[in-house]
Amino acid sequence: MDDDVPAQPPEPPAATPPAATPPAATPPPPPPPPGYAPPPATSPGYAPPPPSPPAYGAPGYGAPGYAAPGYGFDGPRSEGLAVAALVVAIVGVFVCGVFAGIVALVLASQAQRKIAESGGRLTGTGMVTAARVIAVVAIALNLIFIAAYVAMN
Repeated sequence: MDDDVPAQPPEPPAATPPAATPPAATPPPPPPPPGYAPPPATSPGYAPPPPSPPAYGAPGYGAPGYAAPGYGFDGPRSEGLAVAALVVAIVGVFVCGVFAGIVALVLASQAQRKIAESGGRLTGTGMVTAARVIAVVAIALNLIFIAAYVAMN
């Protein structure tokens, strides 16, 4: 029975993949423009040039005793009690005017004393003045509203 089966042709050999093409060669860098040729090698007998100075801001620059911004003393700062007096006075216009106004006046007086004693290191006299004005206005408005309420009842 082996004679009845026709002979099959042998399979063709596997095709070889095409050879990889080499990547395109990169062109050489262009020559430097005239006047910018690399420096010649040092001649015997000459010393190399001195090192370049450090970059701006590197150690060795600036007046001694002064630090970069953000380090050490940055200048006068606002007195915290002056800020607190201003905040309490503004809140006093809307809530508990008489009590908040009195607290704001006390805080403003303490802040004014500390600012005067600081010798210019603390600022905030404008906030102290604003806190005093707002506190007096808040106290006056609340006393007027209380008097009007009592008179109506």
